[in-house]
Amino acid sequence: MPHTENNARPNLLFIFADQLGSAYMGCYGHPQVRTPNLDRLAAESAMFEKAYTVCPLCTPFRGTLFTGRYPVQTGIYTNWQRIGDNEKTLANCFNEAGYSTTYVGKWHLSERKHTTWVDHKDRGGFKDFVGWDNGHARHIGQKYFDGDSPEELIMENHESDDLTDIACERLDRRAKEDKPFCMFVAYQAPHPYCNPPEEHLDTYRDKPIAYRPTVDHDTKFSGYGNLDSSETIGVKEWTERYFGEITHLDAAIGRLLEKVGELGLDKNTIIVFTSDHGDMGGCHGRFEKSVPNEEAARIPLFIRHPQITGGLRISAPASSVDFMPTVLGLCNLAPCPTTEGVDYSALILGKDGAPERDTVIMQLTDWSCIVRGDDKLTLDPEGEQAKSFFRLSSDPYEESNLVGNPDESGTIGELTALYRQWLADAKSRA
Repeated sequence: MPHTENNARPNLLFIFADQLGSAYMGCYGHPQVRTPNLDRLAAESAMFEKAYTVCPLCTPFRGTLFTGRYPVQTGIYTNWQRIGDNEKTLANCFNEAGYSTTYVGKWHLSERKHTTWVDHKDRGGFKDFVGWDNGHARHIGQKYFDGDSPEELIMENHESDDLTDIACERLDRRAKEDKPFCMFVAYQAPHPYCNPPEEHLDTYRDKPIAYRPTVDHDTKFSGYGNLDSSETIGVKEWTERYFGEITHLDAAIGRLLEKVGELGLDKNTIIVFTSDHGDMGGCHGRFEKSVPNEEAARIPLFIRHPQITGGLRISAPASSVDFMPTVLGLCNLAPCPTTEGVDYSALILGKDGAPERDTVIMQLTDWSCIVRGDDKLTLDPEGEQAKSFFRLSSDPYEESNLVGNPDESGTIGELTALYRQWLADAKSRA
Protein backbone atom coordinates (compact mmCIF):
# COMPACT_ATOMS: atom_id res chain seq x y z
CA MET A 1 0.00 0.00 0.00
CA PRO A 2 1.51 3.40 -0.90
CA HIS A 3 2.79 5.23 2.13
CA THR A 4 0.84 8.38 1.22
CA GLU A 5 -2.34 6.59 2.24
CA ASN A 6 -3.68 6.21 5.74
CA ASN A 7 -2.35 2.78 6.60
CA ALA A 8 -1.14 1.24 9.84
CA ARG A 9 2.49 2.31 9.35
CA PRO A 10 2.65 6.10 9.08
CA ASN A 11 5.71 8.04 8.01
CA LEU A 12 7.69 10.02 10.57
CA LEU A 13 9.17 13.45 9.89
CA PHE A 14 11.09 14.59 12.97
CA ILE A 15 12.32 18.19 12.82
CA PHE A 16 14.51 19.67 15.50
CA ALA A 17 16.28 22.97 15.98
CA ASP A 18 19.50 23.72 17.83
CA GLN A 19 19.41 25.99 20.88
CA LEU A 20 15.78 27.11 20.53
CA GLY A 21 14.09 27.40 23.90
CA SER A 22 10.31 27.36 24.10
CA ALA A 23 10.49 30.75 25.83
CA TYR A 24 11.38 32.33 22.49
CA MET A 25 8.42 31.18 20.41
CA GLY A 26 5.07 32.80 19.72
CA CYS A 27 3.08 29.63 20.38
CA TYR A 28 4.61 29.45 23.86
CA GLY A 29 3.71 33.01 24.63
CA HIS A 30 6.59 35.20 23.51
CA PRO A 31 5.06 38.58 22.63
CA GLN A 32 7.55 39.53 19.92
CA VAL A 33 9.31 36.64 18.17
CA ARG A 34 7.54 35.85 14.91
CA THR A 35 7.13 32.12 14.27
CA PRO A 36 3.92 31.93 12.18
CA ASN A 37 4.63 28.57 10.53
CA LEU A 38 5.58 26.84 13.74
CA ASP A 39 2.65 28.50 15.54
CA ARG A 40 0.32 27.06 12.91
CA LEU A 41 1.90 23.61 13.20
CA ALA A 42 1.51 23.79 16.99
CA ALA A 43 -2.16 24.73 16.61
CA GLU A 44 -2.69 21.58 14.52
CA SER A 45 -0.76 19.35 16.90
CA ALA A 46 -0.61 17.82 20.32
CA MET A 47 1.44 20.54 22.01
CA PHE A 48 3.23 19.80 25.27
CA GLU A 49 3.15 22.83 27.52
CA LYS A 50 6.00 21.66 29.75
CA ALA A 51 8.73 19.73 27.95
CA TYR A 52 12.30 19.46 29.20
CA THR A 53 15.51 18.24 27.65
CA VAL A 54 17.29 15.56 29.65
CA CYS A 55 20.57 17.32 28.87
CA PRO A 56 20.81 21.00 27.86
CA LEU A 57 23.86 20.33 25.66
CA CYS A 58 24.08 19.25 22.01
CA THR A 59 25.68 15.78 22.06
CA PRO A 60 24.09 14.45 25.27
CA PHE A 61 20.63 15.46 24.01
CA ARG A 62 21.24 13.54 20.80
CA GLY A 63 22.52 10.53 22.73
CA THR A 64 19.24 10.39 24.63
CA LEU A 65 17.13 11.13 21.54
CA PHE A 66 18.47 8.16 19.61
CA THR A 67 18.72 5.63 22.47
CA GLY A 68 15.83 6.59 24.75
CA ARG A 69 18.27 6.35 27.68
CA TYR A 70 19.84 8.69 30.20
CA PRO A 71 23.48 9.88 30.32
CA VAL A 72 24.09 7.81 33.43
CA GLN A 73 23.29 4.76 31.27
CA THR A 74 24.92 5.69 27.95
CA GLY A 75 27.89 7.58 29.40
CA ILE A 76 27.20 10.49 27.02
CA TYR A 77 27.53 13.57 29.24
CA THR A 78 29.55 15.96 27.09
CA ASN A 79 30.09 17.00 23.49
CA TRP A 80 32.39 14.97 21.21
CA GLN A 81 31.07 11.54 22.22
CA ARG A 82 29.43 8.81 20.14
CA ILE A 83 26.68 6.25 20.73
CA GLY A 84 28.11 2.99 22.07
CA ASP A 85 28.13 0.00 19.75
CA ASN A 86 25.97 -1.96 22.19
CA GLU A 87 23.10 0.55 22.15
CA LYS A 88 19.85 -0.16 20.31
CA THR A 89 18.96 3.02 18.42
CA LEU A 90 15.80 4.58 17.11
CA ALA A 91 16.99 4.11 13.52
CA ASN A 92 17.69 0.43 14.22
CA CYS A 93 14.06 -0.01 15.26
CA PHE A 94 12.71 1.66 12.13
CA ASN A 95 15.11 -0.25 9.87
CA GLU A 96 13.93 -3.54 11.35
CA ALA A 97 10.32 -2.51 10.70
CA GLY A 98 11.01 -1.98 6.98
CA TYR A 99 11.21 1.81 6.97
CA SER A 100 13.55 3.95 4.91
CA THR A 101 15.68 5.89 7.39
CA THR A 102 17.09 9.29 6.44
CA TYR A 103 19.05 11.87 8.40
CA VAL A 104 19.59 15.41 7.11
CA GLY A 105 21.60 18.08 8.93
CA LYS A 106 23.84 18.55 11.94
CA TRP A 107 24.76 15.27 13.66
CA HIS A 108 27.17 16.24 16.48
CA LEU A 109 27.39 12.72 17.80
CA SER A 110 30.88 11.46 17.04
CA GLU A 111 34.27 11.80 18.67
CA ARG A 112 35.79 14.21 16.16
CA LYS A 113 35.72 17.94 16.82
CA HIS A 114 34.59 20.38 14.14
CA THR A 115 34.56 17.93 11.27
CA THR A 116 32.24 17.25 8.37
CA TRP A 117 32.45 13.55 7.63
CA VAL A 118 30.49 11.10 9.81
CA ASP A 119 31.70 7.54 9.46
CA HIS A 120 29.11 4.82 8.82
CA LYS A 121 29.66 3.31 12.27
CA ASP A 122 28.80 6.64 13.89
CA ARG A 123 25.52 7.32 12.06
CA GLY A 124 23.24 5.69 14.61
CA GLY A 125 21.83 3.23 12.06
CA PHE A 126 20.51 5.79 9.54
CA LYS A 127 20.88 4.37 6.03
CA ASP A 128 20.57 7.61 4.05
CA PHE A 129 22.72 10.32 5.57
CA VAL A 130 23.47 13.85 4.38
CA GLY A 131 24.87 16.53 6.64
CA TRP A 132 27.89 17.15 8.86
CA ASP A 133 29.10 16.28 12.31
CA ASN A 134 29.60 19.75 13.71
CA GLY A 135 30.95 23.14 12.80
CA HIS A 136 29.72 26.55 13.89
CA ALA A 137 30.10 28.39 10.57
CA ARG A 138 27.83 31.34 11.26
CA HIS A 139 25.27 29.44 9.20
CA ILE A 140 27.06 30.64 6.06
CA GLY A 141 29.37 28.48 3.94
CA GLN A 142 28.47 25.33 5.89
CA LYS A 143 30.42 22.24 4.85
CA TYR A 144 28.55 18.95 4.51
CA PHE A 145 28.72 15.59 2.79
CA ASP A 146 26.17 13.46 0.97
CA GLY A 147 25.95 9.70 1.30
CA ASP A 148 29.01 7.49 1.06
CA SER A 149 31.45 10.06 -0.29
CA PRO A 150 33.58 11.94 2.27
CA GLU A 151 34.05 14.78 -0.22
CA GLU A 152 33.25 18.10 1.41
CA LEU A 153 30.47 20.08 -0.21
CA ILE A 154 29.72 23.71 0.65
CA MET A 155 26.32 25.32 1.01
CA GLU A 156 26.07 28.39 -1.20
CA ASN A 157 23.30 30.11 0.77
CA HIS A 158 22.26 30.39 4.38
CA GLU A 159 22.45 26.96 5.96
CA SER A 160 18.76 26.87 6.93
CA ASP A 161 17.74 27.52 3.32
CA ASP A 162 20.06 24.99 1.69
CA LEU A 163 19.32 22.40 4.35
CA THR A 164 15.61 22.81 3.62
CA ASP A 165 16.28 22.31 -0.10
CA ILE A 166 18.13 19.08 0.67
CA ALA A 167 15.35 17.89 2.97
CA CYS A 168 12.71 18.63 0.31
CA GLU A 169 14.72 16.69 -2.26
CA ARG A 170 14.90 13.75 0.16
CA LEU A 171 11.13 13.93 0.62
CA ASP A 172 10.76 13.71 -3.18
CA ARG A 173 12.80 10.50 -3.12
CA ARG A 174 10.89 8.99 -0.21
CA ALA A 175 7.53 9.81 -1.80
CA LYS A 176 8.40 7.64 -4.80
CA GLU A 177 9.07 4.57 -2.66
CA ASP A 178 6.47 1.99 -1.78
CA LYS A 179 7.50 1.88 1.87
CA PRO A 180 7.15 4.18 4.87
CA PHE A 181 9.98 6.48 5.91
CA CYS A 182 11.54 7.82 9.09
CA MET A 183 13.27 11.10 8.35
CA PHE A 184 15.09 13.43 10.74
CA VAL A 185 15.86 17.02 9.77
CA ALA A 186 18.33 18.65 12.18
CA TYR A 187 18.78 22.38 11.75
CA GLN A 188 21.77 24.10 13.33
CA ALA A 189 19.82 27.35 13.68
CA PRO A 190 19.31 29.34 15.81
CA HIS A 191 22.56 28.28 17.49
CA PRO A 192 24.72 31.40 17.93
CA TYR A 193 26.69 32.99 16.40
CA CYS A 194 23.53 34.05 14.55
CA ASN A 195 23.71 35.48 11.06
CA PRO A 196 20.13 35.75 9.72
CA PRO A 197 19.31 37.29 6.33
CA GLU A 198 18.80 41.03 6.45
CA GLU A 199 15.04 40.82 5.91
CA HIS A 200 14.62 38.81 9.11
CA LEU A 201 17.23 40.73 11.09
CA ASP A 202 15.49 43.98 10.17
CA THR A 203 12.33 42.72 11.87
CA TYR A 204 14.08 43.26 15.21
CA ARG A 205 17.06 45.53 14.57
CA ASP A 206 16.80 48.89 16.35
CA LYS A 207 13.37 47.94 17.70
CA PRO A 208 12.38 47.75 21.38
CA ILE A 209 13.05 44.21 22.59
CA ALA A 210 10.76 42.17 24.85
CA TYR A 211 13.41 40.86 27.23
CA ARG A 212 12.86 38.33 29.97
CA PRO A 213 12.99 40.15 33.32
CA THR A 214 16.21 38.48 34.52
CA VAL A 215 18.33 39.61 31.56
CA ASP A 216 21.53 41.33 32.68
CA HIS A 217 22.05 44.08 30.10
CA ASP A 218 25.76 44.37 30.92
CA THR A 219 26.43 40.78 29.88
CA LYS A 220 28.55 40.26 26.76
CA PHE A 221 28.62 37.40 24.27
CA SER A 222 32.10 36.56 23.02
CA GLY A 223 31.52 33.84 20.43
CA TYR A 224 33.17 30.44 20.47
CA GLY A 225 36.77 29.34 20.64
CA ASN A 226 36.67 27.94 17.10
CA LEU A 227 35.08 31.04 15.60
CA ASP A 228 35.85 34.75 15.99
CA SER A 229 36.49 34.35 19.69
CA SER A 230 37.66 37.95 19.91
CA GLU A 231 34.35 39.37 18.71
CA THR A 232 32.13 40.60 21.52
CA ILE A 233 28.55 41.81 21.23
CA GLY A 234 26.06 43.07 23.77
CA VAL A 235 22.70 41.72 24.80
CA LYS A 236 20.69 43.85 22.38
CA GLU A 237 22.61 42.86 19.26
CA TRP A 238 22.73 39.23 20.37
CA THR A 239 18.96 39.22 20.90
CA GLU A 240 18.22 40.92 17.57
CA ARG A 241 20.32 38.32 15.79
CA TYR A 242 18.87 35.40 17.75
CA PHE A 243 15.28 36.49 17.13
CA GLY A 244 16.04 37.05 13.44
CA GLU A 245 17.58 33.59 13.17
CA ILE A 246 14.48 32.06 14.75
CA THR A 247 12.14 33.84 12.35
CA HIS A 248 14.27 32.79 9.38
CA LEU A 249 14.26 29.20 10.64
CA ASP A 250 10.48 29.38 10.88
CA ALA A 251 10.27 30.44 7.23
CA ALA A 252 12.52 27.55 6.19
CA ILE A 253 10.43 25.03 8.10
CA GLY A 254 7.34 26.54 6.50
CA ARG A 255 8.75 25.56 3.11
CA LEU A 256 9.42 22.04 4.35
CA LEU A 257 5.86 21.71 5.60
CA GLU A 258 4.53 22.98 2.27
CA LYS A 259 6.51 20.24 0.54
CA VAL A 260 4.89 17.62 2.74
CA GLY A 261 1.48 18.88 1.61
CA GLU A 262 2.43 19.13 -2.07
CA LEU A 263 3.48 15.48 -2.08
CA GLY A 264 0.31 14.37 -0.30
CA LEU A 265 2.39 13.03 2.56
CA ASP A 266 0.38 14.91 5.19
CA LYS A 267 -2.33 12.25 5.00
CA ASN A 268 -0.07 9.68 6.61
CA THR A 269 2.89 11.47 8.12
CA ILE A 270 3.49 12.21 11.78
CA ILE A 271 5.41 15.47 12.19
CA VAL A 272 7.37 16.21 15.36
CA PHE A 273 8.99 19.53 16.17
CA THR A 274 11.34 20.13 19.09
CA SER A 275 14.81 21.42 19.99
CA ASP A 276 17.83 20.03 21.80
CA HIS A 277 17.84 22.81 24.42
CA GLY A 278 17.43 26.54 24.79
CA ASP A 279 19.74 29.48 25.50
CA MET A 280 20.05 31.67 28.56
CA GLY A 281 20.00 34.77 26.35
CA GLY A 282 21.64 36.99 28.96
CA CYS A 283 19.36 35.84 31.79
CA HIS A 284 21.11 35.70 35.14
CA GLY A 285 24.15 37.17 33.44
CA ARG A 286 24.96 34.37 31.03
CA PHE A 287 24.45 33.05 27.52
CA GLU A 288 24.48 29.51 26.11
CA LYS A 289 23.21 26.42 27.94
CA SER A 290 24.53 23.54 30.12
CA VAL A 291 22.51 24.73 33.13
CA PRO A 292 19.10 23.59 34.43
CA ASN A 293 17.48 27.05 34.24
CA GLU A 294 14.16 27.18 32.42
CA GLU A 295 15.59 29.27 29.56
CA ALA A 296 18.13 26.54 28.77
CA ALA A 297 16.19 23.42 29.72
CA ARG A 298 12.60 24.02 28.54
CA ILE A 299 12.08 23.06 24.92
CA PRO A 300 9.21 23.19 22.42
CA LEU A 301 7.45 19.93 21.64
CA PHE A 302 4.49 19.42 19.40
CA ILE A 303 3.41 16.41 17.39
CA ARG A 304 1.02 16.53 14.47
CA HIS A 305 -0.76 13.25 13.78
CA PRO A 306 -3.20 12.62 10.91
CA GLN A 307 -5.80 11.49 13.47
CA ILE A 308 -5.66 14.81 15.34
CA THR A 309 -8.25 17.05 13.73
CA GLY A 310 -7.70 20.04 16.01
CA GLY A 311 -5.09 21.33 18.36
CA LEU A 312 -4.52 19.56 21.67
CA ARG A 313 -2.63 21.07 24.60
CA ILE A 314 -1.06 18.61 26.99
CA SER A 315 -0.20 19.71 30.51
CA ALA A 316 1.59 16.48 31.47
CA PRO A 317 5.36 17.01 31.73
CA ALA A 318 7.47 15.48 28.98
CA SER A 319 11.16 14.72 28.70
CA SER A 320 13.41 14.16 25.70
CA VAL A 321 13.90 10.61 26.96
CA ASP A 322 10.22 10.08 26.03
CA PHE A 323 10.72 10.89 22.35
CA MET A 324 11.92 7.47 21.18
CA PRO A 325 9.21 5.34 22.88
CA THR A 326 6.54 7.85 21.83
CA VAL A 327 7.37 7.89 18.12
CA LEU A 328 7.67 4.09 18.09
CA GLY A 329 4.21 3.93 19.66
CA LEU A 330 2.71 6.44 17.24
CA CYS A 331 4.06 4.44 14.30
CA ASN A 332 2.61 1.21 15.73
CA LEU A 333 6.04 -0.35 16.12
CA ALA A 334 7.06 -2.70 18.89
CA PRO A 335 8.47 -0.95 21.96
CA CYS A 336 12.22 -1.07 22.42
CA PRO A 337 12.91 -2.85 25.74
CA THR A 338 15.95 -0.72 26.57
CA THR A 339 14.24 2.68 26.47
CA GLU A 340 13.59 4.51 29.73
CA GLY A 341 10.98 7.08 28.79
CA VAL A 342 7.19 7.23 28.78
CA ASP A 343 5.32 6.32 25.60
CA TYR A 344 2.95 9.27 25.21
CA SER A 345 1.28 7.95 22.06
CA ALA A 346 -1.89 6.90 23.89
CA LEU A 347 -2.24 10.31 25.54
CA ILE A 348 -1.70 12.08 22.22
CA LEU A 349 -4.41 9.97 20.59
CA GLY A 350 -6.85 10.48 23.46
CA LYS A 351 -6.96 6.92 24.74
CA ASP A 352 -8.16 6.11 28.25
CA GLY A 353 -5.65 5.15 30.89
CA ALA A 354 -2.72 6.74 29.08
CA PRO A 355 0.45 6.86 31.21
CA GLU A 356 1.98 10.15 32.33
CA ARG A 357 5.22 10.84 34.12
CA ASP A 358 5.27 12.35 37.62
CA THR A 359 8.79 13.75 37.56
CA VAL A 360 11.38 14.91 35.05
CA ILE A 361 15.07 14.18 35.54
CA MET A 362 17.90 16.18 33.97
CA GLN A 363 21.62 15.41 34.12
CA LEU A 364 25.00 16.78 33.16
CA THR A 365 28.49 16.18 34.48
CA ASP A 366 28.34 18.53 37.45
CA TRP A 367 24.67 18.66 38.38
CA SER A 368 21.37 16.80 38.32
CA CYS A 369 17.84 18.12 38.58
CA ILE A 370 14.42 16.75 39.45
CA VAL A 371 11.19 18.55 38.61
CA ARG A 372 7.86 17.53 40.12
CA GLY A 373 4.94 19.79 39.37
CA ASP A 374 6.16 23.32 40.07
CA ASP A 375 8.93 22.18 42.42
CA LYS A 376 12.42 22.12 40.91
CA LEU A 377 15.44 20.85 42.82
CA THR A 378 19.02 20.87 41.52
CA LEU A 379 21.61 18.69 43.24
CA ASP A 380 25.10 17.36 42.71
CA PRO A 381 25.17 14.30 40.36
CA GLU A 382 24.92 11.76 43.20
CA GLY A 383 22.16 13.62 45.02
CA GLU A 384 24.24 14.35 48.10
CA GLN A 385 23.83 18.12 48.22
CA ALA A 386 21.00 20.44 47.22
CA LYS A 387 22.20 23.35 45.11
CA SER A 388 18.99 25.20 44.37
CA PHE A 389 15.26 24.82 44.92
CA PHE A 390 12.65 26.90 43.14
CA ARG A 391 8.86 26.89 43.19
CA LEU A 392 8.08 27.80 39.61
CA SER A 393 4.43 28.69 40.24
CA SER A 394 5.44 31.72 42.30
CA ASP A 395 8.97 32.17 40.94
CA PRO A 396 8.92 31.33 37.19
CA TYR A 397 12.22 33.14 36.51
CA GLU A 398 14.10 31.34 39.31
CA GLU A 399 15.15 34.39 41.27
CA SER A 400 14.67 33.14 44.85
CA ASN A 401 16.66 30.04 45.83
CA LEU A 402 14.81 28.34 48.68
CA VAL A 403 17.61 25.98 49.72
CA GLY A 404 18.16 26.75 53.39
CA ASN A 405 14.58 27.83 53.95
CA PRO A 406 13.41 25.65 56.89
CA ASP A 407 9.84 25.68 55.59
CA GLU A 408 11.00 23.81 52.46
CA SER A 409 13.22 21.21 54.10
CA GLY A 410 10.52 18.53 53.92
CA THR A 411 9.90 18.99 50.20
CA ILE A 412 13.62 19.18 49.45
CA GLY A 413 14.21 15.98 51.42
CA GLU A 414 11.39 14.20 49.64
CA LEU A 415 12.64 15.21 46.18
CA THR A 416 16.20 14.27 47.12
CA ALA A 417 15.03 10.79 48.13
CA LEU A 418 13.08 10.41 44.89
CA TYR A 419 16.13 11.39 42.88
CA ARG A 420 18.44 9.01 44.74
CA GLN A 421 16.03 6.13 44.21
CA TRP A 422 15.72 6.99 40.52
CA LEU A 423 19.50 7.15 40.18
CA ALA A 424 19.98 3.74 41.79
CA ASP A 425 17.33 2.21 39.54
CA ALA A 426 18.75 3.84 36.40
CA LYS A 427 22.26 2.62 37.19
CA SER A 428 20.95 -0.91 37.67
CA ARG A 429 19.65 -0.83 34.08
CA ALA A 430 22.79 0.72 32.55
